[in-house]
Amino acid sequence: MSDDNLTDEECSFLLKHARETIRAEIWKEHEPAQVGEASKVGPHLEERRGCFVTLHKAGKLKGCIGLFESNCALWESVGKMAIQAAFNDPRFSELKAREFDKIDIEIS
Repeated sequence: MSDDNLTDEECSFLLKHARETIRAEIWKEHEPAQVGEASKVGPHLEERRGCFVTLHKAGKLKGCIGLFESNCALWESVGKMAIQAAFNDPRFSELKAREFDKIDIEIS
């Protein structure tokens, strides 16, 4: 993730949150454990901002969905767009459990 306004810690949090949100959806778990931790990581994560989440598998696009603007906190938007990119991009089949460890996630 690249954004001049976000700290490295905030970027790391968002990438982990995206991955854990997708994993929770695949294995039908409860929301990721880091929910509620965003405000402790940094103030930018609570800002109302759009984002795009892109998934790649073996270097090829597997899904990409995003919003230019959002009424949700950035960390929430990232989680929602991660789910959309993994399971609802109409250009690709939904992400399967066997593919999960093979995906790279990019947030912009």
